[in-house]
Amino acid sequence: MNNKKKLPISQKVQHSLLAIVASLAVCLLFLLLFATGGRGEALKSFFILPLTTANGWSEMINAATTFTFIAIGVSVMYQCRQYSLITEGSFLLGACTVSLFLLYNNTKPSSFLIVGALFIGAVSGMSAAWVPAQMHAKHGVNVTLSSAIMNFFILQVTTWLLERFMADPLQTETVSFSIPERMRLPVILHSPMVRVGTLFAIAAGIIAYLVLYRTRRGYEVRMVGASQNLATYVGLSSAGIVMFSQVFAGAMAGLGGAIQMMGIAPRYTWDGVFSNIGFAGIIVALLVNCNPAWVPLSALLFGYLNTGGLFLEQNTGISQGLGGLAQAMILLFLFALGYISKKYPAGLPFMQKLVRHTTDTGEVEPK
Repeated sequence: MNNKKKLPISQKVQHSLLAIVASLAVCLLFLLLFATGGRGEALKSFFILPLTTANGWSEMINAATTFTFIAIGVSVMYQCRQYSLITEGSFLLGACTVSLFLLYNNTKPSSFLIVGALFIGAVSGMSAAWVPAQMHAKHGVNVTLSSAIMNFFILQVTTWLLERFMADPLQTETVSFSIPERMRLPVILHSPMVRVGTLFAIAAGIIAYLVLYRTRRGYEVRMVGASQNLATYVGLSSAGIVMFSQVFAGAMAGLGGAIQMMGIAPRYTWDGVFSNIGFAGIIVALLVNCNPAWVPLSALLFGYLNTGGLFLEQNTGISQGLGGLAQAMILLFLFALGYISKKYPAGLPFMQKLVRHTTDTGEVEPK
């Protein structure tokens, strides 16, 4: 008899996998029910083409690169139990200021522009996050509310900057002038198109993991997240650690905005509307329990859903919003599974009944 125990899959991993499968199943059902003009083409466009074409992989990797930066910041911030929404505003401010910097320094050398843009993106993101972080750490203001207000303020500022200083009058929509190719990050692969920013994103995930789980500062972040009162009692500067986690998240989101404008988006396009990239980054982090080491893989999944939605609209006319719907459903299923596991620790009632009638060999006992 083999008494070796199999390594169990943690409950949170199970929830993540179930949420992904359930979300994809809903997308499959949606296409079968509503893609009456060509179900085969719709299913191929959404599920198959992103994985079988060079363009599909390019789109997936580009989207995943931006998601990764934002989700890394969210992972550190949420492990400190600071539930701020500032990554959306930090991303917008970083992308906008970098676009201004690149467009108004066209005569400068490429190396200066690339290094300067990355620095400006990070600082812009940090600046956006510093305000709600300071209000929370020093004055106890609810960080979720203050960050949401800050996001709205940043949206208005970036919209004004776009319309006043960057808008291309030759375009039918309000978008910035096109950013020249020489100002973009170097290409490391041409088919699929991959730029060095993707390597930066992977490196950021590894570094963030090592900082969070292998350094004193990371231990302090997680300790404050576990119990801020206890952390203060043992002598940690809770206010400083809270500030650090949020400003770090802002810097990562700002870098994501810089990378977006230096190799992914040809123009700055967010005229009075949120990008939703910041919110997607939050779901990317939650899917892997805010572990930076797994963020790039989670981000690639979300890039796959985005690309599937894009191909679906291009080939069938069905709105690409199905990709965003799939992402939202992943979060919904995660919350639902978390609620069920807390309300029914031993499993749902019908599952408990099944377990009671199951023998050690896995066969159901007759009544």
